[in-house]
Amino acid sequence: MHDYNSITKHITGGDNVYVVVMTIGYRSDSLVVNLLLPYEFKYMGVLGSKVKIETLRREWKSIGLDEKALQHIHAPIGINIRSQTPEEIAVSIVAQIIDVKNAG
Repeated sequence: MHDYNSITKHITGGDNVYVVVMTIGYRSDSLVVNLLLPYEFKYMGVLGSKVKIETLRREWKSIGLDEKALQHIHAPIGINIRSQTPEEIAVSIVAQIIDVKNAG
């Protein structure tokens, strides 16, 4: 079993910190986001399908997570280049992170 509760010991916030959440499932993704939400990052994104992200957003809203903070989460991550393969998905994610980095 993964101990996601200790994530904040390994990831600190900061204007030069980029975080991509991609755990083994949507429940653990939700837990990690909940734990990291109080921190500020240059980029925070969650890997997943549109359906998964909609489910997560409904869950976050129902448990009262900070809506303003949630608006800063990129989800689903990556730019829309109609990615099909894992390699293309990786390129779309990196492109989005670079875009955020270079935006200022």
